[in-house]
Amino acid sequence: RMQKKLTNRSIELLERSAIHAPSNFQHMALLLQAESAFHDRNCESATKYYEKAIKIATDNGFIQDEALACERAGIFHSTIQGENDIANGYFLRAYSSYEKWGAYCKAHHVRKQYS
Repeated sequence: RMQKKLTNRSIELLERSAIHAPSNFQHMALLLQAESAFHDRNCESATKYYEKAIKIATDNGFIQDEALACERAGIFHSTIQGENDIANGYFLRAYSSYEKWGAYCKAHHVRKQYS
């Protein structure tokens, strides 16, 4: 219960920051909303928020956040949804994004952990 309050407070703070600098904060707020929906097993909302977070992170050049959002979306799809083909697409994109960002060890971890 305390964790949910902290999560909601963090989402609120990121949304407030996104009002003034949407390109810097909107994708982070969406990713946290996706994680909250994942935790609550709200599959429709989680899917929507992951997709939006990935798109906005990509559009604004936050490759590290794109990679993280793709990795988390992959975990969501493989864990909750049981959609391994979809999950593998997200993991591949996460791997590619981590590599592009220069996080080679993290990219290797994603490939080893999820393939």
